[in-house]
Amino acid sequence: MSQFRQPFCLELEGQKLQFVMDNRREYSAEFINGHEVRWGEIGAEPRIDKYDCLKVDDDVYYLNMEIEGTSPRTGYAVAIDFEEMLTTVIVAKQDESGRDAYFTKTEVIFGALRRPDGSVAKKRHYFTSDKVGTAICWTYDPNFAIIHTYPTERYFGNILAYYHEIRNVKIMQDMLHPDRKIGWTNGPWDQADWIKIKDGIYMFSFIEGHDPGPVKLKKRNCLSFVFDLKRLINYGRLFGYNDEGYRENYMFCAYGKYINMEPLVHKENEYFV
Repeated sequence: MSQFRQPFCLELEGQKLQFVMDNRREYSAEFINGHEVRWGEIGAEPRIDKYDCLKVDDDVYYLNMEIEGTSPRTGYAVAIDFEEMLTTVIVAKQDESGRDAYFTKTEVIFGALRRPDGSVAKKRHYFTSDKVGTAICWTYDPNFAIIHTYPTERYFGNILAYYHEIRNVKIMQDMLHPDRKIGWTNGPWDQADWIKIKDGIYMFSFIEGHDPGPVKLKKRNCLSFVFDLKRLINYGRLFGYNDEGYRENYMFCAYGKYINMEPLVHKENEYFV
C-alpha cells in the first residue's frame, strides 16, 4: 500500500498553531521537528506525540497521529488548510476489549486555525455530495488497485462507497476495458463522509465493512483520505489492525483515473434505487 507514497513533508517543523474546534475546545501545537509535535488543550499540560505529514497542495497538509497510551486506542487524521486558515479532524477510536474489539468508531470535528491577529474564520470545511455519480480506479502499486464508485446519496453528507480490490494487473485491465459489458457487484459497500476542503480537494473517510469472505480476524478499520482530484492523487491513512490482530497505522498514496460507473453498479439492488 505504501509503494507509491510520496516523501513525508517536514515543512511544519518549527511552526506553532492554535486549533479552535467546533466542539468548543482549543488546542495548541508546536511542531518540534518533522515527526514530533508538542500539543494539548490550552490550559492543560502539553504532551509529545509522533506525527507524519503529507503535502497535498501549496497550502494544504494532511497529518496522521496516534495518541500513545490512550484507551480506547485513538488516532487523528488532520487536514490543515492554510489558505482559509481552517482545519478538519477525523477522530478514530478502537476499543481493544469486549464485544466490539477491533471495530472503529469515528467522529468528524470541524474547526479553524487562529490567525496571527487573534481572529478566527467563521466559514468551515463542509460535507458535500459533489462527487455522487462518479467512479475512480485508484492504483496503489502495479498489481494492486481499488475501484471506488459513489452512486447515490443516502442522506446529507454520507455517500455509499462501493469498492472492489483488484490484485492482478491483467484482471484490472480487463475490468476497465471500454468494451466490457458486464460489471461486477461483489464488493462491499460502506457509508462514508465526503468533506470539501477547497475546489478540487476533498477529505474522504469510511469504516471498512465486513468482508463476507473468509478472514482471520473480524475487524473494521478506518480509512481516511485527502483526495486531490485536480491531479488525481490519493493521500491516505489506514488506522486499524492486520489479519493477525497487530496494530496498523500508516500513510500511503495512490494515483487515480475516472472511469464509467454504469457497468459497476448492480441496478437491481434496491439500495441504489
